[in-house]
Amino acid sequence: MKTNQITVVIATLGKKNINKLLKKLIDNNLIKEILISIPNSKNKIIDNYKNKKVKIVKSKFKHQVKQRIICYKKIKTKYTLLLDDDVSFNSNFILDLLKTNIKKGNNTVIGPIYYNNKNLQKIHSMDMNLQIVFKRILQSVIFGIDFSKKRMGKISKAGTCYGVDPEYMNEDCIKVEWIPGGCMMLRTKNLISKNYFNVKGKAYCEDLIQSYLLRKKKLKLYICKKTKIYTDIPQKLIGKDDLKDYLNGHYLFCKHSNLFNFRVSIWRAYLNLKLLLSKMF
Repeated sequence: MKTNQITVVIATLGKKNINKLLKKLIDNNLIKEILISIPNSKNKIIDNYKNKKVKIVKSKFKHQVKQRIICYKKIKTKYTLLLDDDVSFNSNFILDLLKTNIKKGNNTVIGPIYYNNKNLQKIHSMDMNLQIVFKRILQSVIFGIDFSKKRMGKISKAGTCYGVDPEYMNEDCIKVEWIPGGCMMLRTKNLISKNYFNVKGKAYCEDLIQSYLLRKKKLKLYICKKTKIYTDIPQKLIGKDDLKDYLNGHYLFCKHSNLFNFRVSIWRAYLNLKLLLSKMF
């Protein structure tokens, strides 16, 4: 396997644990450069590595998508790995991603299986109990998503998304409609270089929009069982700020994908009611 084939792009606000991630990336000979996009005021958070691989890309934006995009013009490698700053993985992870990308062909995007970094359990589960069965029936009826394992990696007709459970995969890789934004590998030429997320706040549904735009370019998206990544469990929508940010992101996804129907209306009405109640109490 040739060395120096990959550029890693990390958009960060300067979390301290990014230094652990950098130490692991620096030692990987498949990686040529690590581009870290960080708001100017946060630069001091990152250790001053005396390693030519690490490049700090100053950003006047505190915005995940914009921070990534300003790095894209600097990439000189065939492959790009987009990473969040709070993930971890084993020593063969990047090699397995690259091998899968090469095997699947030029017009492919590869994502991993997500695990909880606290208890090492899978984050997306198809396991069932009575409560989950009832919940899935409601989702199938209201959101228009399959009840069975066929929902894995799919986006419902209401614009909600469902992850992949590795224990229910029949193949090493399955084709999906979306890849979580914490990690994906693709050919550099296939990157989305326009700002597709032009709203403030947390970037909810950003990964759905990026996945939709990649599929619109006729790219095939895959989740690979062999590639395991560890991160925090996604937080539930509780506070009014989270609800507001999610509604903004969800609307933007629906706008990009021209997804407007009664199922979307029901989902958004429910969330708007939760938002209203959160303001009252």
